[in-house]
Amino acid sequence: MPPGVTWLLPIHNGEAYLEQTLSSIANQDYPKHEVLVWDDASSDRTNEILANWLGSRVRGRVIGHARVGLGQALANLVKAAPTELISRIDADDIAEPNRLGEQVRYLIDHRRVGLVGSAMSVIDEPGRVIDHPHDDASLRWALRFCNPVNHPSVMLRRSAVLEVGNYHPLEAGREDYDLWARLGLIVRFANLPKVLTQYRVHEASATAGWGDDHGASFYRQRNALVDRLLPGTPPSDAVRLLDLVRQPDNLSVTADDLLRFRLSAMLAARACRYREDYFTNTALFQQQFNNLKTRRLKSQPFIKPVWPLLKHANRLIHKKQKPHSNDATAA
Repeated sequence: MPPGVTWLLPIHNGEAYLEQTLSSIANQDYPKHEVLVWDDASSDRTNEILANWLGSRVRGRVIGHARVGLGQALANLVKAAPTELISRIDADDIAEPNRLGEQVRYLIDHRRVGLVGSAMSVIDEPGRVIDHPHDDASLRWALRFCNPVNHPSVMLRRSAVLEVGNYHPLEAGREDYDLWARLGLIVRFANLPKVLTQYRVHEASATAGWGDDHGASFYRQRNALVDRLLPGTPPSDAVRLLDLVRQPDNLSVTADDLLRFRLSAMLAARACRYREDYFTNTALFQQQFNNLKTRRLKSQPFIKPVWPLLKHANRLIHKKQKPHSNDATAA
């Protein structure tokens, strides 16, 4: 018997696109799923549309109507979900017909994975696809520097979400990264390299309200979670290392910074009970570490004056070593 899946659908005044979302749920090729809805005190036709769809065209029910905010609404939905597998969707997005089937099969085949997302196409920008690293090590190392998981695309194991304390009642757009930072200590992540969700951006969407402070706000949240992102590294050292990585013009990289950066990745892997080189072997870590080494070298008094010449010489060497097109074709 295939495992059941529960859709988590929090909604506030979602009449504009709700029927498209519910239609995409009804058209899934996976046989066993239902929708749980938290109506966050909608004042438009949301509840009328839900009444027309739930129970007749889509299996599901509304479990609450109070205005609690996105994070708390999701926490309430997780608690009420009757299945181990739970799938996120927003009331303005569209799930591809094969979404549930693809993600359920992946989680059945990969028991240690507790979160599986996917690539998303942007409805409002034809041709644009939002994709992130696919393998666990690359995904979870990237988590220290960005949010590499498309929240509307994820399927989660409910028991893992509850084990780390469920969603927290944070402002919209922050609740997902906060949960990933806690989940990343106990389960593996994956992203399927397929577009399984069509994502919409509009004036009423959660991301539309981030504003100019989005970047700074993200880094404040990341710094508050640094003990989970780089466990075993003193918080002040961890924040310095993460900030150094995102400041390409900062040449104040010390020899101790290089040692601490590698050690922090090794300690993070150890906290997850993996090999110490689990994160240091990723392409992202190696790129970051080499960049830090280069900046350290550039900062040295005897190197700084001749650095432009060294860069030019390096380019010439690589140009000469590049095979001619005819030779490459022959090879």
